[in-house]
Amino acid sequence: MKKQLIIIGIIVLLIAVGLSGCNEVNQNNDKSKFIGTWYKSNDLVINLLSDGTCSYLAQSGTWDVKDGKLVLELSSGYNPSFNYTFSDSDLTLKLTSTLDGSTVVYTKRGP
Repeated sequence: MKKQLIIIGIIVLLIAVGLSGCNEVNQNNDKSKFIGTWYKSNDLVINLLSDGTCSYLAQSGTWDVKDGKLVLELSSGYNPSFNYTFSDSDLTLKLTSTLDGSTVVYTKRGP
């Protein structure tokens, strides 16, 4: 009986460890989708580079995907974060501000 409890405990532990990394994998997959130049109404709005730097609202800064949100840290000290959804084969990005709930839709062009 004691041996069975040890085996069950090990199995539960392995399952918990295996599932704990799932969110990070999804965030890494999403992060690669952001890389590129995003437009709103034919105007350049946001540029997200693979090295984690960005330009947004004529400011430079850095970007990352944290806790399921796009987070920008801009040179002015403005640090917006957004909930996001991709559509249209990841060429359309809808960002919703976590601050005021406003939503903007961007379109990706080029590589």
